[in-house]
Amino acid sequence: MTDQNPELTCQQFVEFIRDHMEGSLPADVSASFKAHIALCPPCVDYLDALHKTRDIAKLACTHPDDELPPDLPEGLVRAVLASRRKSS
Repeated sequence: MTDQNPELTCQQFVEFIRDHMEGSLPADVSASFKAHIALCPPCVDYLDALHKTRDIAKLACTHPDDELPPDLPEGLVRAVLASRRKSS
């Protein structure tokens, strides 16, 4: 990112997602991040998927005996179960 071109590329957007989700982006980067979201539907979808994944993972850890949402991707279920087996 340069002063002449404050817009983020999709690659830069992905690099800043973690800081965005933690609320630790500097104000200038946060503004560029939000501007990118306003113009890039694929990055909006990617960010939404990350938020949903995080929320589902939190639910799985909080209430392990609750039923899973019917639209939960099977690949995600397998990945979470595999991760649990590795950490046991």
